[in-house]
Amino acid sequence: MNIERLERLAQILDGYVKDSSGRKFDLGGGWATPRTRRVGFLWRKQIECGTTACAVGLACLSGQFAADGLCYLINDDGQLLPMYDEVNNWEAVEQFFGLSRKQAHRLFYEGSYAVSTGPRAALAVARRIRNTIRRGVRAKRPRTSGAVAKIKREALAQAAQAESVKEGAA
Repeated sequence: MNIERLERLAQILDGYVKDSSGRKFDLGGGWATPRTRRVGFLWRKQIECGTTACAVGLACLSGQFAADGLCYLINDDGQLLPMYDEVNNWEAVEQFFGLSRKQAHRLFYEGSYAVSTGPRAALAVARRIRNTIRRGVRAKRPRTSGAVAKIKREALAQAAQAESVKEGAA
């Protein structure tokens, strides 16, 4: 799990709530869908204003991860797809953030949330990212069960007792 990248994404989501760029947050609208508007006889895709994006879509569009290698490509349907290290879609998300498929879906899949659009959804994703980071950090700490701790205490007590008997005999 890449904690630093996940925390940066949570900060982007926090910033989205205060942002007035015209982007719309939607976990169910694909990674990102540019708004199409007509200009004369041409149809133009607007990537910024009016774009609907999920958490990963916002990460790709923000440019804050470009130096780390996260970018996007536009498929034939006009959808933006996350791309990292020559892979795209979920595989890119998993590799970039160092997540398993299950973790990536839990964090970024629409079906994992009660609310999937708007600022409340963005904050829910940011909160879940931070909770996942906390759980991951706790899991890395070595844990000692009560039984193991008791065995260690008894072994130390026996060693101390043997040492004192040894000193008394000398």
